[in-house]
Amino acid sequence: MTATINLVPLEPFPEAEAQKVLEYAKKLGMDGITGIIDMIRDLFGHPENILARIEAWGDEGKRAIDDSIDSITNARADLKAYWEGPAFDSFGIYIDHLEKVFTGAATVFGKMKEHLQDIASTMTDLYNQAIGFLIDCADAIIRATGGVIASFQEFIIGVAEPVADAIATFITIVGEVLTEANTVIQQYRQASQNLKMEITNLKVPETIPSSSVDTEGWKVRKRD
Repeated sequence: MTATINLVPLEPFPEAEAQKVLEYAKKLGMDGITGIIDMIRDLFGHPENILARIEAWGDEGKRAIDDSIDSITNARADLKAYWEGPAFDSFGIYIDHLEKVFTGAATVFGKMKEHLQDIASTMTDLYNQAIGFLIDCADAIIRATGGVIASFQEFIIGVAEPVADAIATFITIVGEVLTEANTVIQQYRQASQNLKMEITNLKVPETIPSSSVDTEGWKVRKRD
């Protein structure tokens, strides 16, 4: 069973509005707007790509580890009901070791899932903000021009200033979003490095000790 990953809905990229802004930015010689719009579309527009990793680290990986811990716990209870002796005691210590190792791994997997969810959620929020500003800019251009594509001369004489103001405002506001994105990306990168260290330091289960598999040391528990 696959768990549902709840993220803020990813709004579709407003291609028509983007073309409107690009059209009038070109009239004004503001060619840099193309790169900004492409960045919004291509960099922020695909947080869904991380969902498979969230599934692998969290919903699938952690669930598999949790299931293993449950199996170990149940096995211990079943064995304790029927067995005793030095080999059983040794095996019990080994089971404690396995539970500790698996619990540590489950904790790290859970942290990684939350980390990836945070990245996807943050990038989705920033993307939705940016395209909202893009739509606002296109709306401002339409209001200024009446939705009519004027000749270059009519454009310059009539509505160049409000259109330029709308595009300049868009550039400024989206620039702030991009700055915020760069900041959080750096923060997430550092958090990723910290998690990478935790993953690297995860213990691998040790080999079962020979004392645990000594058949002479397993005694059937006496019934009262």
